[in-house]
Amino acid sequence: MLQINHKYPATLKSAGLSEDKHGQAYPTMSFEVADDTGAKHTVYWNGSLKSAASQAMAAKALIQAGFQYEDFNMLKDGVNMTTFAPADINVELEYTQDAAGNTTDKLRVKWVNARSAKQFSGAVAKAESAFQAAKAKLGIKSGPKKPTTPEAAPF
Repeated sequence: MLQINHKYPATLKSAGLSEDKHGQAYPTMSFEVADDTGAKHTVYWNGSLKSAASQAMAAKALIQAGFQYEDFNMLKDGVNMTTFAPADINVELEYTQDAAGNTTDKLRVKWVNARSAKQFSGAVAKAESAFQAAKAKLGIKSGPKKPTTPEAAPF
């Protein structure tokens, strides 16, 4: 059985972009982890592109998983796992929360970490600019969706 706040060696199985209920794109990765009995489980990580801080966290997680800057362009169509070389990583798990903020018994990836120490001085900044370039090239917008009717306007 998998436990929360425990680090598990993980294998990246897929990566790509998904869309939330508001039509905003976000990066996602699925991993295979084995529990203490050797049983294999699939767990998921979802990033965010809504703010500069969340983009930096998403870029860091993707870099930890083995992405290079040019790989961000592959996210829209899904990463070709036969040619992509994922890094050796650990994932730490947490329970998900439903829309009301109640904890569920479903697990998700909380942190994606390299198995060996990695230096990030400058790497996240480079990744952010690569992310911005890829987002522009792929036509991805970030931030809250603008109201489409006068009634939906917050003012």
